[in-house]
Amino acid sequence: MFELINARGEHVNLRSDSIFASSPTGLGISFTNSYNRYDSYFSTSKVNVNQGQFQANIWFGDVESNTYNTFSNFATFLSYQPLTMVYTTGAETWYRDARVAAVNKSEIGGNNQDINILNESFTLDFVNPWYNNKTGTYRSYTLDTGLATFGKGFFNDLMNNQYNYIRHTSGGQTDGNVFPSIYGGIYNTAAAATSMVTPAGIKLTYTGDGNSEWYYAISEAYTDIMATQLKFNTPYTLSFDVMGTVPSVLLRVSDVKYDAKTLNNTTWTHVNYTFTMVDSTTNVGKFYIRINAANSDGATDSGFTKGQELQIRHLMLQDGSVDTGWAPAPEDNTSVAYRDYMYGYWGDHQEPDQPNDPYADEAQTDVTHL
Repeated sequence: MFELINARGEHVNLRSDSIFASSPTGLGISFTNSYNRYDSYFSTSKVNVNQGQFQANIWFGDVESNTYNTFSNFATFLSYQPLTMVYTTGAETWYRDARVAAVNKSEIGGNNQDINILNESFTLDFVNPWYNNKTGTYRSYTLDTGLATFGKGFFNDLMNNQYNYIRHTSGGQTDGNVFPSIYGGIYNTAAAATSMVTPAGIKLTYTGDGNSEWYYAISEAYTDIMATQLKFNTPYTLSFDVMGTVPSVLLRVSDVKYDAKTLNNTTWTHVNYTFTMVDSTTNVGKFYIRINAANSDGATDSGFTKGQELQIRHLMLQDGSVDTGWAPAPEDNTSVAYRDYMYGYWGDHQEPDQPNDPYADEAQTDVTHL
């Protein structure tokens, strides 16, 4: 298996249906050796590892309709360097760091092997030999099971340290005209509603005939999961605040609808859903995530009145099953007003004859949120 990891920790499988690398070369290693000669004998004086170069042809997209979008997403992925190639074989998993040397760009029809999708050459310059990681533990003193983790330092991080997969979420967005969406996905609203971004959040207004679905999609049908940071068979929690004249809302992940949550038009209601996406047999490798308006019975396709409104703010999609509250995506470059500041210091020894001297059994961390 070939896989690339960029500087942001994003992964791309080079052997997937949407991005497939063929005819790879440069996986080996070569040397430049220097020798001292004495008659017919040669003694090694210096050995240098030559800089390796990986080359392959990559097919982008499994069908013509998404080949350009797949190429664009891959180019964006490559812009966050350096890269690490992961090569999994029968002899363990090996890593090699690299930088982009060249990515060719032609047009559909320029390759006689497949005229329906882009097939481009791709070159990496390796910057070190292959390596794999081993873990070792070193302890210079007798273990005390009561010894706490301690330290001293000043740190800052984004709120609760939970990564938000949604960009430009209301309240922390970098551009008031940008609608929130998952990285790699496309936001959308149903044809039966208008949408706008306000200082309070996203506002939808129903324009349908009363029997048509309306929603806000943070990743519309159908999004290629390989273009995002999400995975199938992995638990996620989506949370947000809602308010409006529509009776309720519910979450729809592909063809699965979750329980409706009631709301009102005077105060914000915080709701959350935990879900796990399963790959579809009809739209393989694709998904969508929508926040649907629902009537008083929880139905999404009837019982609406023209002019009804739905407002949404503080969208948060995070790993796991715990709703930790809203935090902006790091990529939004939010101001320091959305950060926590932590300062920790050494604790005092519990007893004058503390056997772990100079180590401490207690430590304290103060957290300040601006």
